[in-house]
Amino acid sequence: MTVSSPSPVSKTLGVQTQIPTRVLVNGAVVVESLTVNNVSYQNGGVRFDRMSADGTTSVESVLRSDYSVVPLAGTVASSPADLVQYGNALFTNPTLLDPSVNWQSGAAYVKFTATLLGDVYYVDDFSGATTGNQPTPVATGTTIAALMNAGGIVSNTDSTTYKSTDGTTTTVGGVTIYVANTARPHLATPEYRTYYELNGNVYVGSCMKSGTVVGDVGYTVATANSITTTYDTQNYQIRLNAAAISSLNAAMKY
Repeated sequence: MTVSSPSPVSKTLGVQTQIPTRVLVNGAVVVESLTVNNVSYQNGGVRFDRMSADGTTSVESVLRSDYSVVPLAGTVASSPADLVQYGNALFTNPTLLDPSVNWQSGAAYVKFTATLLGDVYYVDDFSGATTGNQPTPVATGTTIAALMNAGGIVSNTDSTTYKSTDGTTTTVGGVTIYVANTARPHLATPEYRTYYELNGNVYVGSCMKSGTVVGDVGYTVATANSITTTYDTQNYQIRLNAAAISSLNAAMKY
């Protein structure tokens, strides 16, 4: 497959407005805060409880452990394998980074493991992008069983038609939920397609199961002349310090 070289990208592009994540908690759709976490020490690690938008409810909890600090030296374009995967095409596409720029003094990143504490049921928009706790349903005035009996529920994002035999239907917090048996394809962290019955409608989402190691990104190798894609479940997360971020900015060729 042949593709053209990437067009220049302006560093002054505006940041798109982020739509908060929605989670099913105790039978209701709750909007997750973009900024508020309760942080505490637990079992030799650091527990992060992401709170609801009103700050009253914990909607998602992870335990961060196995912290390590990795110093960076040499050229930015020749980075440790963990950082290369984290940075995705930024490092694997040679047209994006200046090979002569070095990491600044003191540049480093923190690497850690983030383990999910408890099952989390995300609720998504089926189409469009709505705000608040009213996502767009898959279908109105129906049930999961009715849709399954009619041939299943088509997921274009998963390239799958989910049928009753592809998952299990249970009740969680008073809500009827379908959870697929097989993880969704091509994700850094294993997630399972879900469907929910709420207020006479069927909604779509995904479940991350308790004990799952939460990764940051998948892995895509892209060059100016071809694209080779590899998807990998990631078992770590990375955070760059200020010197590392400044170095990356200096090395970017766009």
